[in-house]
Amino acid sequence: MNNVLNPTTYLLRLGFFPQHYGFGYLVQAISAVAANPKGYYSRSVDIFEVLKRDFGVQRPKASRCMHYSIATAWQAPNNEELRRLFPTCQANYPPAVTEFVCRIAIGLSEYNQGGFADASSDISDARMPALN
Repeated sequence: MNNVLNPTTYLLRLGFFPQHYGFGYLVQAISAVAANPKGYYSRSVDIFEVLKRDFGVQRPKASRCMHYSIATAWQAPNNEELRRLFPTCQANYPPAVTEFVCRIAIGLSEYNQGGFADASSDISDARMPALN
């Protein structure tokens, strides 16, 4: 049985900074999608509505803050673990907010449900990254 991995811990290990507003928004959005992945795809779960309800923040500000948080972690030197999760993104262009939230949430959901044999690879291999 795998240990449960939560969005906060995982984002910290991927080099995100908790002092950014976007960090808290990302944690909440990832949690909402991980709790109901099918709802996200059927549009019954809107991450921006969740953020508006929980933080009172409008879509443009939430999107801007999450993008800043993703871009800051993406541009950090030697952050190969984060880049490995999104191999189609180029060095100067981090993943879009919704792409990031969805990929991390689905990966965490699968990992926490025991869908992976171990945590030795990345989401693109249908496994979560090894956590050093």
